[in-house]
Amino acid sequence: AVDWPGALDKYVRRTYSKRQAEAHSAQFASVAETRRVAVSQQPNKNTAEDIRQALVRYHRLLVALEGRFDMSQLRLTFVWRDAFKPSVKQGEADSRFERGAVLFNLAAVLSFEATVQKRSEADGIKLACQHFQLAAGLLHQLGQLVSDAPWAGEAASSGDLCFHSVDAMKTLMLAQAQRCFYEKAVLDELSPKLLSLVASQAATYYGLTAAMLRADRTAARVDASWATVVDWNLSLFEGLAEFHAAEVHAAAYEYGLQVARLGLGVSKLKRAVALSSRAEPALRRVYEETLSKVEWAHGLAVKDNTTVYCEPVPDAASLPAVPGKSIVKPLPFEALDNAEGGPGALCDDPFVRIVPVAIQHILDAYSVAARARIDALHAKLEQIVSRGQSRLLDLDLPHALQAVESGANPRAGGADTLPTALAAALTAVHKAGGEQALRAAVTKLSEVEMSCGKAAKEVGDRLDQEQREEDKMEAEHGPRWRLVSTARAAISAARSDLSSCSAKLAAAASANAMVVERFSRLAASQAMPLLELTMDEVGARVPRADAEASAQPEQARSCADLRAALDALTEHEASRGRLLLQCVETQRPTRRLTLDKPTANAKLGMSLVDNSVGELGVLVDALSSDGLASGCGLAAGDVLLAFNGSLCRSHQQARTLCDAAASIELVLQVSPYNQDFVSALVYRGGTPAEELVQAELGKMATIEAQAGNYAKRHAELLEQAILKNEEFVAKRISAVEGALQAKQAYLRELNQTVAQYEAFSAQVAEGTKFYASAVERLEALQSKATDLQRDRAELHGQMRASRNSPHDQPLHASPQPGLLSHAPHGAATGSPFEARGPAGPPGGGAAAPTAAARQLMEMGFSRAQAEGALAESGDDIARGLTVLVSLARG
Repeated sequence: AVDWPGALDKYVRRTYSKRQAEAHSAQFASVAETRRVAVSQQPNKNTAEDIRQALVRYHRLLVALEGRFDMSQLRLTFVWRDAFKPSVKQGEADSRFERGAVLFNLAAVLSFEATVQKRSEADGIKLACQHFQLAAGLLHQLGQLVSDAPWAGEAASSGDLCFHSVDAMKTLMLAQAQRCFYEKAVLDELSPKLLSLVASQAATYYGLTAAMLRADRTAARVDASWATVVDWNLSLFEGLAEFHAAEVHAAAYEYGLQVARLGLGVSKLKRAVALSSRAEPALRRVYEETLSKVEWAHGLAVKDNTTVYCEPVPDAASLPAVPGKSIVKPLPFEALDNAEGGPGALCDDPFVRIVPVAIQHILDAYSVAARARIDALHAKLEQIVSRGQSRLLDLDLPHALQAVESGANPRAGGADTLPTALAAALTAVHKAGGEQALRAAVTKLSEVEMSCGKAAKEVGDRLDQEQREEDKMEAEHGPRWRLVSTARAAISAARSDLSSCSAKLAAAASANAMVVERFSRLAASQAMPLLELTMDEVGARVPRADAEASAQPEQARSCADLRAALDALTEHEASRGRLLLQCVETQRPTRRLTLDKPTANAKLGMSLVDNSVGELGVLVDALSSDGLASGCGLAAGDVLLAFNGSLCRSHQQARTLCDAAASIELVLQVSPYNQDFVSALVYRGGTPAEELVQAELGKMATIEAQAGNYAKRHAELLEQAILKNEEFVAKRISAVEGALQAKQAYLRELNQTVAQYEAFSAQVAEGTKFYASAVERLEALQSKATDLQRDRAELHGQMRASRNSPHDQPLHASPQPGLLSHAPHGAATGSPFEARGPAGPPGGGAAAPTAAARQLMEMGFSRAQAEGALAESGDDIARGLTVLVSLARG
């Protein structure tokens, strides 16, 4: 049997990862089982429907596999027996060949189901007619598949999948369907004119089929008995067409023409009886009874015309042909439509979680574009907020208000004299480790930079060594090594990845140098030591004035109004995080969890690390069994996108957000992309990928448009705050003005230092995140080099062993036994054609093989072998044959 599990496991391990392969082992086995069920039975009245459904499932699965994997890399060969000549077998390393055989067998099963319907009843005739038209639709689809396939050309060893044979079978199915419609019309006693039109068209279809079967391109591939049986039916319906045309003449009182038509019908039917003389008795009786019926009508018409009407009878050769009218057509088999990317495609694809390499490249480009739009929206919103804060800073806000508010309680001291927001920010700085922790992080950045540079050089050296070893293997084994080894392509891909990584490391090194310089300036500033003081020490340094307590009610009201205006502005500014989150959620599915902290110091029990560079969110690295997060639906590996509506970009930010809130709403990423979008790309058919990408990106447009409303509302709230500040300034008591100004200056300096620390911490976190991703990437390349070394050693050992073995193993799978093989029946009651019996990897390849490759293929080699050998021998057939023979002998 075809080794689907082994081929898929090796491919996924090689192309994706060992983890992915192990996770899909059951799906690999299911592919083999689906094929086994589809090809292991002969159709009869009891099993035909089950076989049809099994073939549909297998065809859908093949289409899904072709859309998801590079089938040529599976290195499978599919072998099938010819339906017309079962002793002939053909094997191809092309999944389209396998799919073509499945379509052929599916059409055969439908035609069989049509023949076993009860044709004496109207419902049975309808079903038979529908089944024949569906079979014609499948054969039309098969014809499109084989029209440019190299294995279906003149050099093909079997003929059932050649385009001309398929076209002949499709026309035969239409003839059978037209015949069913004729039988239903007779049963319904429709007009002779319609019956003549339908019968004449049936004869036309049979005539076209007979001509196709006798054509040079088909005659040698299909047994002559097929054309003979078609001839029986051709003559039968030619006679019936003349019979019903005669009835039309009689109704028009054209008795001479009636006699001529009936005479011609008798001669056609006598030919049908003569041709079917060796048919089974029951089948032969159909032709004989029809002849008797028309002969009786002819005799009666001759008698009436001779004795009563006495009209001249024209020569039969002078009669115009009876026109035909086709009532049937190839019908699409809707059960297969979903396999082309419709609603059912996803449920038939067991590998929906494995993104094809080509699709991943498209998704990577989409992610870059989506992230650019999110970043652009973020920058726009931040610019709006930054400009507003600059205007407030020019008015010494909120420091002027904080100076008055912090002096409202004359008994307050220490940390209690600090504004609430500033106190919270200072607390976060202290929890993060202050200046010493930031210094350590900057130093660590420089160390990791050097480590990554060293690792990149080591990877480059390993790949150079692998390339040298690959050259040595080619020198030792010659062309045979290149035919079986895929290391060159893997080394090239790894070099490309290393080059990209090295370029990013160089850019990061430049950015890192700027970070170190900026930190040196920040650490040398006079304000930096303030961050190392305790909260009480910082509060104790706030300038005070006893007159602060003498504030009048008017001043109190102006303070309250200004505070309300600033709070409204702050709340609006915070909503930009929710706007960004909505934008993110248009491009990926999310879910939400809420954690309630019973106390401020309650342990969440989450260990978080930064996500890959360029990606949003943080990763859950581990969960503690005694923490709040345990058992709430979180798991290691989850990506947390937002905390309480704020997008999270580093684990430091996440920690700050968690510490500051009593209740935490987490937004988790379910997957990095919308599955509908991924499936649309995989099953897009002829739709350009760019069109789908732009449609997906367009989902952000509504959120982006809301940024205009955000800016408008921000401007309104800012103006309200400025007006309230004017009232506040007018009400301030001059007696405390000096003390207030000193307090403002102190608080301003403290606020700015904290803001600089937070901004700088974010930059260091981004750098740490990048280098963590770079380390992971370099480790993966090191692992890839190790895999190449191991695979080379294994392959080298196998090839050395094969040299000493008297019998080399075949390159492809052995021929498979036949699948369905019910013999063809006569066109009157039996199945009009038999199914083919099966078997390789999805090759594709629309271009026909070269003449040289075709010659080697005719000698029994696969197309992949032939083209590979010719590539090694400079298109010299003799040298290419030598390569293939030496490969077979080891």
